[in-house]
Amino acid sequence: MSQLFTNILTASLYGSIVILLVLLLRLVLKKIPKSVICLLWLLTGLRLILPFEIESRISLQPDLEITQPQPTISVNAPMTPDGTVLSQLPEQDLPLTSDTPDIVIQSIDYWEIGTIVWLSGVGIMGICSLISYLRLKRQVREAIRTEGNIWKAYGLDTAFVLGLFRPRIYIPANLEPRNRHFVVAHERAHIARRDHWYKPIGYLILAIHWFNPLVWLAYVLLCRDIEMACDEQVIRSMNTEQRKAYSTALLSCSTKYRGIAACPLAFGEGSVKQRIISVLNYRKPGFWVILIGLIALVFVSVCFLTSPLSHNSLKWAQNLSAADIQSAELYVSSALWENNFHSYTDEELEDLAAFIRESHGSYSRNTEELTGGVTVITVTMKDGSQHVITNEGNCYLNIDGDRYEADYAWLASWPKKGDTSSVSHEKLAKCKEALEVWQSCSSYYIRIDSQHEGDLVLNDSSTTEYWKSGSVWLRNATIETPDFTLTHLSMQKDGALYTREINIQGEGTSDTDWNPDSFAASELLTPWPMSFEWEDQTIRYQNSEAAMGEELITLAVTDGDTPSTLNFYFDRDGTLETIVRIYTMTIAASGDAVSSQITETVQLLSTDEAEIMQMVEEQYPLQ
Repeated sequence: MSQLFTNILTASLYGSIVILLVLLLRLVLKKIPKSVICLLWLLTGLRLILPFEIESRISLQPDLEITQPQPTISVNAPMTPDGTVLSQLPEQDLPLTSDTPDIVIQSIDYWEIGTIVWLSGVGIMGICSLISYLRLKRQVREAIRTEGNIWKAYGLDTAFVLGLFRPRIYIPANLEPRNRHFVVAHERAHIARRDHWYKPIGYLILAIHWFNPLVWLAYVLLCRDIEMACDEQVIRSMNTEQRKAYSTALLSCSTKYRGIAACPLAFGEGSVKQRIISVLNYRKPGFWVILIGLIALVFVSVCFLTSPLSHNSLKWAQNLSAADIQSAELYVSSALWENNFHSYTDEELEDLAAFIRESHGSYSRNTEELTGGVTVITVTMKDGSQHVITNEGNCYLNIDGDRYEADYAWLASWPKKGDTSSVSHEKLAKCKEALEVWQSCSSYYIRIDSQHEGDLVLNDSSTTEYWKSGSVWLRNATIETPDFTLTHLSMQKDGALYTREINIQGEGTSDTDWNPDSFAASELLTPWPMSFEWEDQTIRYQNSEAAMGEELITLAVTDGDTPSTLNFYFDRDGTLETIVRIYTMTIAASGDAVSSQITETVQLLSTDEAEIMQMVEEQYPLQ
C-alpha cells in the first residue's frame, strides 16, 4: 500500500504540471470554445490516474522521482534503579535480574503513517459524496414524471441531472414555463456531452488527490467550464433576443453555492454572473481559433501527457537481488593504494544489494566532468553481464553511464575505502605470471598497433611486427599517413644483418633491395613486452572488469618520466590475449614542450617456430 501511495504522489506531481499548463492556456486562449478547455481538463485527469506511463522522446515533463524514506529508529534508553538514564550500554556483561530495565527499540515509518492519512482522506471524501447523493435522492423521491426522462419535484431551487446509467432531469415544480425550454435544453446538452459521467470521475480523481490544492482548483474550474460549454452548445444557433431570454432563465434559476460535490449537474450553478456575461458576449469561434485550440490539445497530449524515457539502469539497481550477483568489487580512487580495493564476500553480497537498491535520483543531462574522487562498485551478474555503479564526488550517481542527481547525504554514506589488498595482489600476480609466459617464448610473432593523438602527431598510426625464430630475427615497422605509407624492414639471418625500405606515395612505389650496409644495431631491439622488467614498487593495480568469462585488468606503471597504463585482456581460459599500453611522449621543440598520447595494442600471434619461418620466407625472402 505504501508503494501505491508513492505512485499516487508521483502522478500528482506530473498532474500538477499539466494543471498549471492548462491554467495558463485557459488564461491566454480566452476565445477558444469551452468544450476544448474541458478536453484539456480531461487530459489532466488522465495524467493524474493513468496506471501506466507513456514514454516519449519529446515529452517536456521533468524526470521526477519520489522515493520511500527509510523508517526512523528510536531507542528508549534504560534507566538505573535510582532513575539515572543510561546514555550508552556498558561494554561489560551484566547479570540479568528482575530489576534490569528493558531496552525498547521503536521503528517509526512516517511513510506508512502518511499512507494511512491519505487513505483516511479518500474515505472521508467518499463519505461526503455519498451523503450528498443520499440527500438529493431524498429530495426527489416524490418527483413526478412529466415526459421522457424529465421529472418535476417540489422543494428544488434549480434544475439538475442525476444518475449515471439512466440520467434523469429534475426541474423545480414552480419553474416558470418561459424558462422551461432553456433549462431542459441545457440539461439535455449535459447528457449528450456525457457530463453526468465526467463530473463524478473528476470528483473521484479529486478524492484520490485530496492533498493537492491544485487538483481542488482544477475541479472547481472544471465544473465551471462544463456549465459554460453546455451554455455555448445551447445558444450556438440563438439570436441576440433568445440569448437574453436564456440569460434571464439563468438568473432566475441561480442558486447559492452548494460546495464541492460529485453531483448533480445543476443549471443555476457555476458562477452564474460569469456565465451570463459569456452568453451575452458569445461569438461563434472562427476557423483559426478552433485550430489553435486543437493545436493546444495535441501539444498537451504529446508533450505533457507522456513521460520522459525511463532509464533501465536505475530500475535495475532498485530491483537488484543478491541471488543474481556472481561477484562484486569496490574501488575508491582517493584512497591509499593499499586499501582502495575490496572484493565482496558471499556473505556481504546481501548487504551490498540492499545498499544498491537504495539508488535514486532524477536523470541528469548534465555531462560536465568532475575533478573530485570517485567510488566505483563493479557488479558481475550470474548471467555474465556487468554493471558499474559510480559515486561521482558525492554529486552524481552514475549507473552504467546514466547520470542521476541523488541527494548528498546518501552519496556521502558510501564506503570511503576498501579494507583489503588481497584483490590487488591476486590481479597483479595473474598479470605478472601471464607476461612471464610470453617472455619465456624462444620463438614468437608479435604485432604492435599504435595510435597517436596530440601535438606531437607525426603520423596517424603505425604497426610494428616482430618475428623471432632461432637465429632469424625480423622487424617490420610500417608508418601510415594520409600522404604515404612507409615500411622499414630489419632482418638478422645466417649471421648477416640487412635492411630494406618500401615507400608507397600516391600511385608510385619505391622498393629497395635488402642492404646489409645500412643496418643499425638499434633496429633489432627486443619488442617492448619481451624486454619489460616487472618491478613491484612501480606497478599498481587499478581496476578489473569481467564479462562472459573474459577479464580485463588495468594496471598503472610509474616507471621513470613516462608513466603508463597497461590493460591486460584475458580470454575465457585465462590466457593473456592482448596488452594495451597507453602512455604520453613529450619532447622539447623550439623551446616548447609538445606531447602525444600513444596507444599500443600488443598481440602475441604465434609461438610456433616452423610457422614463423614459413611466414618470413613467404613474405620477406632474401633475393
